[in-house]
Amino acid sequence: MLKPSDLNLTGEIRTIASHKARVIAKLKTLANKNVAAVCLQLLDSKSGTKLDISMLIPSEINEIKNYFAECAGPVWISENNLIPGIKDNNKIFFAVSDTERLYDCLIYKGKGTIAVSNKQAKGGTNTLKPGDVVDLVDKDKGLKIKWGETIYYNVFNTLKIKNTISGPITAIRDFYPALAGISINDLTLIINQMVKNDVVIKNTPKSVLGLIKQDAAAARFYDGSNNTVTGTMVNFLFEKILIKESERDEKYNELFMDITDKNVTFLKFNLDKRGIATYAIADPKTAIKKAKLRSKQGVERRASSGSLKLDKLGFQP
Repeated sequence: MLKPSDLNLTGEIRTIASHKARVIAKLKTLANKNVAAVCLQLLDSKSGTKLDISMLIPSEINEIKNYFAECAGPVWISENNLIPGIKDNNKIFFAVSDTERLYDCLIYKGKGTIAVSNKQAKGGTNTLKPGDVVDLVDKDKGLKIKWGETIYYNVFNTLKIKNTISGPITAIRDFYPALAGISINDLTLIINQMVKNDVVIKNTPKSVLGLIKQDAAAARFYDGSNNTVTGTMVNFLFEKILIKESERDEKYNELFMDITDKNVTFLKFNLDKRGIATYAIADPKTAIKKAKLRSKQGVERRASSGSLKLDKLGFQP
């Protein structure tokens, strides 16, 4: 209902002034008049303003927090000097895809652009995929010197190059073999079979079976599938190992800070239970939550059609 694509804001470069006019016009056509009324007030509200949200249900409030802040962000930025030099005649662009990983909106300033990512006060930023991380390092000479030969860059490059299910186990084999407690030969035997997402592993080494049986979620699926080991099951286990290592090693967070600094501007927004709306440009360096690898999938994640729904590991606070 309130995504930029829902309000027909995507795929076209326009000024912030014309963007605001379009947002207002689209809100006035919404069937949900209660949500529209709150959003119209919110668009012109200063940070700290208290709005009457008593007529909204929790899902409607979440819709505003998750999506409308993306639409309103450029207006708040220009009208409240959140980013110095940005005025209502600056041009902006929303990607056609609602899942653009690095940013929600581009603001044009001079010969460059500012990538703005909206985040809830208690939520995460847009997810960076492995390819995003590698590309951001590669295009910056300073980042390339600092990170280009490190294990952290190499982990993300492996996740970028390999397919979804073989990336994590390959990264463990090549850079953290001791974490799994499994021999290089056994890991390689599995990797060589993971040539596509939907595979069944043959001649599964006892060491890998032991790892499955030690994990409650994987063990339940294993017991319910006639003792079949699938590539997604293996992926689930090795994603967990890699995620845990990214939580332990703060260098991963340092890498995230480095690649987002000057590349992404974070707009933090909240609409609390009292109806108080707050927004501000946030500094990721002050975030309580540290950046780490994150997964969207479990032991087995399929669509109603039966096809696998797999995503590569993401990187976010």
